Parts: sequence; C-alpha cells; structure tokens
Amino acid sequence: TINDEKDYKGVVRAMGLLGIAAKDQTVLWRVLAAILHLGNIQFAEDGASSSTGQPSVRVKDDKVLQNVAHCLACQPKALATALTSRSISTGTSRRVSTINVPLDSVQAVYSRDALAKSLYERLFQWIVTKVNTNIQCPDPDVQRPLVIGILDIYGFEIFERNSFEQLNINYCNEKLQQLFIELTLKSEQVEYVLEVIKWEEIK
Repeated sequence: TINDEKDYKGVVRAMGLLGIAAKDQTVLWRVLAAILHLGNIQFAEDGASSSTGQPSVRVKDDKVLQNVAHCLACQPKALATALTSRSISTGTSRRVSTINVPLDSVQAVYSRDALAKSLYERLFQWIVTKVNTNIQCPDPDVQRPLVIGILDIYGFEIFERNSFEQLNINYCNEKLQQLFIELTLKSEQVEYVLEVIKWEEIK
C-alpha cells in the first residue's frame, strides 16, 4: 500500500543527506505546490476588452489564484495579468510603449500550462544541479567528477486521462530522448571524421 507520509519523510531525509538545506527544501515544496495549484486555475469569459475590443477572460476562482500567488511569493493581481494577457512593446528608444493585449480562453489555458511546465523544468534542473554539486568528491586524485544521470527513452504516452505524474514522465522522456539522440549523432559524426567518410553534418 502507498503511505504518503512515510514516502514524504523518506524524500525529506534523502534531500538532507544530499546536502539540500531546509530552507531550500521549503522553496522546492512551494514551487511544486504552485505547479499543482496552477492546474486548478480555470478561466471565464469576461466580455470584450474596453481598450482593444478583443474578447478577454478572467480567473474563475480568486482563492485558487491566491494559493498559487502565495506559493510563488507574488501578488495575485500580477499573476492574473500574466495569465490572461500578453505584453507588446512598440516604438524605439525613449518612445517605447507597452500594450497589454487580453488573451482568449484557449490562449489563457496555454499560458497557464506553459508556466507550469517552465516551473517544473527549472525545478528539475535545479535539483539535478544541486545534487551533482553536493556529491562531488573533494579528493584531488579523483579525475572524473561524479554525477547523477537518468536514461529512459521509452517514449511519450498519451492516455484518455493523463495524470500529473504522467506529465512529468512524458516531459522527462522527451528531454532525455532529445539529449540521447544529440549525443549519439555527435559520437557517430566523430567516427565519420576519423574514418574519412563523406556525409552531410547534422546540427
């Protein structure tokens, strides 16, 4: 059976052993909570914008918006603006002006999802970097640095109903497959150079 409390304590203990400070763990959990809360944000039609005449939307539930803003330590109003509009800068030099263009419901959902994915990507990269930094051996005789690595190129899966865990799995798979292909092509092309084989370089 799944024991969330036990698993959580295990993760916290593991992060402590890997040198991730308690304050950094708090930030990590806040960002993760923000990603989860972002998935609960929904949008409602708000008529046409008075400035542009374009259809606009608003966040349906202010409480959900406040939860995300609290986790990210930002103002709810600023977050709502970022999710429901885009900025366009016009002019040059001192005559630059910025216009906020409202998003429709489809664009707002895309904006919300893009923010969640970006937060998750940055969090994932931060964890890997932090762990790799903390596991380095101080022994000067050790020539090769220690790193953690994951290799899973099984592929992208789409189910009738995708869970948040599946989103994480799919995202990691795609990123790792891109890296794997890139490194494979690079090593193959080195072989072609050594064997003086003519080919069209792939970048």
